[in-house]
Amino acid sequence: MKNTFAATKSLISFPDFLSLLAGFIATVAMPPYQVYGWVILPSLALFIYALSLSKKPAKSAFLFGVAHQASLLQWLFFLIPEASISYRWMIPMAGSLVVVYVSMFYLLFGLSYRIVRNRFGGTVALLSMPVLWVGMELWRSVGEMGFPWCLTGASALTFPKLFPIVSVTGELGLGFILFTTALFLVSLFKKNRTVMAFCSITVSLLLIVSVFVANKQPPVQETDSIRISAVQANVSLKDKWDPEKVDASIEPYTLLTEDAVADSAELIVWAETAVPAFLRYDREKLKWIKSLSDSNDVFLYAGFPDASRNSDGEMDRFNGSGLFTPDGKILARYSKHHLLPFGERMPFQSLIPWLGKMDFGQAEWIPGNKPEGIAVPGTNAVVSGLICFESIFSSLVGMTEKSGTNILVNITNDGWFGKRAGPVQHAELARLRSVEYGMPLVRCANNGMSYICDNKGIIVEELPLYVQGVITADVFPASRKSYFATHGYKPLSIVIIVWIFASAVLDLRRRNA
Repeated sequence: MKNTFAATKSLISFPDFLSLLAGFIATVAMPPYQVYGWVILPSLALFIYALSLSKKPAKSAFLFGVAHQASLLQWLFFLIPEASISYRWMIPMAGSLVVVYVSMFYLLFGLSYRIVRNRFGGTVALLSMPVLWVGMELWRSVGEMGFPWCLTGASALTFPKLFPIVSVTGELGLGFILFTTALFLVSLFKKNRTVMAFCSITVSLLLIVSVFVANKQPPVQETDSIRISAVQANVSLKDKWDPEKVDASIEPYTLLTEDAVADSAELIVWAETAVPAFLRYDREKLKWIKSLSDSNDVFLYAGFPDASRNSDGEMDRFNGSGLFTPDGKILARYSKHHLLPFGERMPFQSLIPWLGKMDFGQAEWIPGNKPEGIAVPGTNAVVSGLICFESIFSSLVGMTEKSGTNILVNITNDGWFGKRAGPVQHAELARLRSVEYGMPLVRCANNGMSYICDNKGIIVEELPLYVQGVITADVFPASRKSYFATHGYKPLSIVIIVWIFASAVLDLRRRNA
């Protein structure tokens, strides 16, 4: 019995236990537990304290990541029975791999902290933490395997009063402020005056400057609005792709579109793959769309599978969308640029082409071009489609913002995971793009959640999960860029460079003392 207890104790140390606890608490700060967003500070403080005590900080950080990501992404393990997937037995393994993959970033964070601590001592190591943390979250956000799901800054969704700060610093910048604040709490407890001074001065200056800059932004000019509707057809995934049940899609989209037109909508948005066919090659469904747009005299932005023949004579398939004019013609198309790894495409095919021949049930779409704005004729609206989880990538919005986009449109299909946390998290995270770039956002999901929010990220109309309906609002295209849209992370980079320089000076003084 004693040997068993000793073995358990050696596996999980006290700092490891604290890290696990901090990881679970961090999840409570994220959607859908929005009432408790403030707990991100005690969670990070507990985690920082655990790492400062740990003899194996890489292990402790990895355990934090596992606890946090497993509880945050538990919905990955529970696809609804109606979800069409070739290898359902792989779901637990796939979900576990995602948790481990993201947790590896935390492990690298802990490893980096240990290297700094061994080389420069405890105080400099503590000061390195905010920089290492932002670097870790940035690294999580880039590349084919990028997955910036619920970064630290996402906890701000609980507090709209923090949105002006996000419009200046961005999601990563707010994460830096929150982590540095948590470090201040730890240094206060440990009575480390040097770290206390660094953190208090930096956080105070960042908050004061951010609020000042946000308040000094030119007021939003009243522009001509465009009346937009989002159709939530709530089509069952079981019926959606069944050729014998095509009316399950056609009927609700037809009726709800007519309801939107009756509410004076000028632009109507349908969800991702709302048309369950390769639309441009399906005469009957293309005729239906053209007739619906023409008879209702309305612009229609809809999601649909698309395809085109490549130079080798083979058909490339895309997760597509397009804007239809009131006379039923396709004005412009956009295909999803950042595809879901393993779900929509095997990653790294540019390096290893034969990976695309491996069949794990993935769709194997081809990435589309970078998102660009689509001008809606007769209005001052320039819309840009973000398909599914593209809405969590700030960099993608930055690409389309440079092409003149002033209204974001996010079409998605989150019905795979039922009423669990995943669809709610996805819906909430999209709002951060609206806050960062100061643009209104129209989100249309097949089974929910659909909403329309203004250029400050405040929802004005919404529909909950698994409700059939349509929402309509007057949307004012963004008349000016936010500070973040103009400057991006350049100010944050300057802060980090100054922080590193000051830490280096501190270490030099310590060595010369």
